Amino acid sequence: MLRILLIICLLASNAVANTMSEKIQAIAEEKIYSHKTAGMVVLVQQGGEIQYLQAFGFAYLKEGGRNIRKPIPMQTDTIFDLASITKVLATTQAVMMLIHENKLHLDDKVSAFLPQFNMSDKMNITIYDLLTHSSGLSPWQPLYIHAKNQQEAINYIAKFPLAYKTGTNQIYSDLGFIVLGAVVEKITGQLLDVYLQENLYDRLGLADTGFNIGEDKRLRAAATSWNNLFEQNMLSQGKYGVKEKPNMFKNWRNYTLQGEVDDGNAYYALGGVAGHAGLFSTAADVSKLMQLMLNGGTMNGVEFYSPDIMAQFATRQDANPNLKGRAIGFDYDRDYMGKNRPQGTFGHIGFTGGCLALNRAQNLGIIILTNRENIGMDSVGNYTGFNDLCTAIMDVVWES
Repeated sequence: MLRILLIICLLASNAVANTMSEKIQAIAEEKIYSHKTAGMVVLVQQGGEIQYLQAFGFAYLKEGGRNIRKPIPMQTDTIFDLASITKVLATTQAVMMLIHENKLHLDDKVSAFLPQFNMSDKMNITIYDLLTHSSGLSPWQPLYIHAKNQQEAINYIAKFPLAYKTGTNQIYSDLGFIVLGAVVEKITGQLLDVYLQENLYDRLGLADTGFNIGEDKRLRAAATSWNNLFEQNMLSQGKYGVKEKPNMFKNWRNYTLQGEVDDGNAYYALGGVAGHAGLFSTAADVSKLMQLMLNGGTMNGVEFYSPDIMAQFATRQDANPNLKGRAIGFDYDRDYMGKNRPQGTFGHIGFTGGCLALNRAQNLGIIILTNRENIGMDSVGNYTGFNDLCTAIMDVVWES
């Protein structure tokens, strides 16, 4: 009888997996066919095992809005520009590790590490404020017009007026995580990429994760944008109140980006290494970082940070009414994680087309990586949205 029950359970499990696979494939193919993205890789893991990994479409399809002669197929080991997912798989990881080592605390003031912030309107900004996007720092500014390196960028951010009084609002800020990256470097005495490579990525065996990937890996990378046209449009439109114009910058990249960070501030002003963007990785490498978080900070017998720290960072911040939908460093309970997401789901999203969701109670993680920018922009200068793609695929996973 037990043998029969085991066979029935196995058959039921296979049927669920097959249904999930078919549904994900249908969603992916529809999005590619309707030119929402050139391609994608989807990975689902549970209980420390990869349950689903599949690639769809093309890693490199278009050059300047036109199909190239020989499109490059997407592979499961294609390397992606993670964009703002860098915030949680690089900078937030570094912060949790430093807190674990008692070298940093959430209530520490940024001015204790970066003297440029020792001024009346910014001297009380804390590490917690930066992680929860409640610091008051501007969401975005074209730092590359004013700075050629991190020191100049931090000086400019420190002098730039706050968008609102610290703690009174929540506005997503790239500048806040650029500052966090600088704090990590100040504490460790190492560049952010070096610190993470030596203390996290190498120790986890992540062969394809890092900043400023080498020439050999660039050929394995998914192509993203052409000529940074979106950022030029942001300047033309005065996005976030900027007064600078595209002609004030002379170094726009007039080619399709492949293996170079898409984000302008990360590339032009910060040498490809930044707290808000610049990390490259594969779905399989991301799965190891997801499992580290699902495990509560321990992997292969090595404790990178404690379960208490992970639980604290993955908890919705309800004490401040301005922080709805926000954990510490992470998004919390957002629709792109699936409308049927279970309670306690956290993750992040990236501008180049990636979305990440984790649920510790179910020991389950999902990563969807697309190269939507390679399709090009629409008639009004926007890239196609991908939140609905993430929502649809993640709901298939939660339902299965």
